Amino acid sequence: FQAEDGIRDSVASRGLGDVYKRQMVHAGIKPNAIDNFVINQGPGSYTGVRIGMSLINTLAQVFQKPVIQVNSLRLLASQVCSEKEPFLVMLNCTREELFVAEFQYQQEILKQLSPITLKHLKELKDDLPSKPILLHRIQRTNDRWASSFEGINCMKLDRPEVDAVLLDLAAMEGIRHQILECTPSAQPLYIKRDV
Repeated sequence: FQAEDGIRDSVASRGLGDVYKRQMVHAGIKPNAIDNFVINQGPGSYTGVRIGMSLINTLAQVFQKPVIQVNSLRLLASQVCSEKEPFLVMLNCTREELFVAEFQYQQEILKQLSPITLKHLKELKDDLPSKPILLHRIQRTNDRWASSFEGINCMKLDRPEVDAVLLDLAAMEGIRHQILECTPSAQPLYIKRDV
């Protein structure tokens, strides 16, 4: 970055710094024109979440702008707009373990009805037929666990892409309905299995 951008160039910041700078130039936005920063706080890739948080916290501090944090399951749930009944959102963690939370639209506002928990697929088998399911699985090349997820009747998505636009929409909806708040910095969301 140039000195007038507010961040000095260094070897450690070149990777993400270059991406950030190119995106700002491409969008035609000056850094001080940003109102706030939006970040997916996880759960997700431990390293990816930490790297993203470090970048956003640095930018928020340098430009003195607030951060809006959206958890991964709220982001996934915002892909569905037409479901009126409570529904489960599940994101695979490892093998047959899933991050799970329940959501519902109440007066057209997406509400998270339960905290995010980490559960084994076997623990959820009884609930699966009784509720609509939004399942997001990160497919791997040799996915020997794929057969465990067969037969889960997944919901139709109204917004099929999980991208920056959807993240911004989820954040703005959360702020408008006072579900989410602006904070000075972001903290990753870590979920551990109850023992």
